[in-house]
Amino acid sequence: MTKAKVGKAQSSIPALELTKPNVALIGFAGTSRHLAPYDDQTWECWSLNEAHRQPWMKRLTRWFQIHQKWDWQKMNNESYREHREWLTKDHPFPIYMLEKYSEVPSSVRYPLEDVIAKLVPNVKRGDAVNEYFTSSFAWMCALALYLGPPKKIGVWGFEMATDT
Repeated sequence: MTKAKVGKAQSSIPALELTKPNVALIGFAGTSRHLAPYDDQTWECWSLNEAHRQPWMKRLTRWFQIHQKWDWQKMNNESYREHREWLTKDHPFPIYMLEKYSEVPSSVRYPLEDVIAKLVPNVKRGDAVNEYFTSSFAWMCALALYLGPPKKIGVWGFEMATDT
């Protein structure tokens, strides 16, 4: 089992292996985020962005901050400041990011090229292979499939609707 180097110690969760048979993808939507299987140890609990600061986030095993560095370094409101500070602490789980950042000790570079090659090598835009996903949710789903596939992938807290 390969473990990700996380901060001063190794993560207890390998960055590129599933540790449970099921994966829960947990977003922010209030309609279902509280229904995620936080108390069921057969599920890994994955979430993203600033959800760690929410009282309903009871357990997590992997984190995703797939935005550009300028975005997660914003300091223009309290949640961004708190999130940036949280990212700079050691965590016992991987935080998947676009790059491995020295200021984020638990960061792990998301294996985008490997995920694309395994799951969607023929998805192209013109003649070029499409080398990105369009939402954090898509990045999370792709990694779950790449690492597994798990027995189950459950989705809570994602509505995929916006007024923007």
